Amino acid sequence: SNSTAPAPDNAAMTNDTAPATGNLDAAVQAAFGDNATYDGKNEHYVLDHHRLVQAPFGPVLVSEGTAQDAAHASAGLISAIYLKPEGSSYSVVKRYPEAIETGSFGEVGSWKIRDDLLDLPVIEAIGGGTWQGYHCEFTDLVELAPDGPAGLVQARGDALAASNGSWTRFLDA
Repeated sequence: SNSTAPAPDNAAMTNDTAPATGNLDAAVQAAFGDNATYDGKNEHYVLDHHRLVQAPFGPVLVSEGTAQDAAHASAGLISAIYLKPEGSSYSVVKRYPEAIETGSFGEVGSWKIRDDLLDLPVIEAIGGGTWQGYHCEFTDLVELAPDGPAGLVQARGDALAASNGSWTRFLDA
């Protein structure tokens, strides 16, 4: 989780913030053109599930990135593209393609925009998974601040389970 804003890279839920007034298609076009992808350090991501959020300082396009041909250890990502309205379209002010990295097999578990926590919008993203009797889950809260996404909290929960009776033996060991 980020504790400070990352450097810009210019190359049906409750508590969701209402969609921003504006044209989502125009925001996606401004942010990605006809190719909503991002090449990270080790992964190639396709971005979709876009939300246009109206923050007090201006619109922010928030998108989910899914890593292609991902391994178990590969996270998905949430990007935040800060925009400036220009008539019926937008221009990009700042890009934060990896505002949040979480999840497994290249996917974010779930995410939503919250307006009930702070004065500014907050992205809540949940990632984790279940493998061979072990479950873990991470929740990231990242504020969409004027100077870039700011990590607030990363919480982790773990649980062990087994369906073959080994749970009792594990506890007795």
